[in-house]
Amino acid sequence: LRLCQNGGFDLQDDSEACPLERNLLRDFYISTKGQEWTESDKWLDEYEGHCLWHGVKCDSLNRTIHLQLRNNGFSGKLK
Repeated sequence: LRLCQNGGFDLQDDSEACPLERNLLRDFYISTKGQEWTESDKWLDEYEGHCLWHGVKCDSLNRTIHLQLRNNGFSGKLK
């Protein structure tokens, strides 16, 4: 969610409203030029949880357990 990126949002530190994993995956997407990926279905969608993003696998508690993004045209640098 964009609100989670804005300083001063009162739920910014709430892990349910603003999951840390979602923010980390967002940074990964931006760092690897996600807008140029071969497949980026639902990535950064404001209304979809990160567990529904293409290639993101989560457990029953919505924790990311696996990324399956082979041959997806990454470029850029990971920080």
